[in-house]
Amino acid sequence: SLFHRYTKSGVDRMSFLNTHNEEEVTAEKAMEEFSANRAVFVDVREPQEWNAGIVPDSFLLPLSVLGSGKAEGTAVMAALQAIDAPIVVYCHAGMRSLTGMDILKQILGRRNIFSMSGGVMAWPGELVAPKKK
Repeated sequence: SLFHRYTKSGVDRMSFLNTHNEEEVTAEKAMEEFSANRAVFVDVREPQEWNAGIVPDSFLLPLSVLGSGKAEGTAVMAALQAIDAPIVVYCHAGMRSLTGMDILKQILGRRNIFSMSGGVMAWPGELVAPKKK
């Protein structure tokens, strides 16, 4: 599976890092990694924003819930802890994702977590409706 390509000791940096800021990736480069199934995407927008359209197969982990211990956060955090692939965090325009990235790095104790600059506004691919639970 795509998640087993990476090991805890493996990928600390992604090949598509923005040279100006090693913690941010451009939406175009994130799209390349998405297309190649090399990264996992986490949306830190709120549920009403999530319903407007997401990067396909993203996890929803609202910034308001992230790290709070609430059920919505716990289930996603458990899934993220089981995944070794690099994580790309995004929001609407790219500001909340920086905070979400910092929190995820602290909680997961990993460095291969990145913020997508420009958020979904910059995403060059199609946004899709989230799957109903």
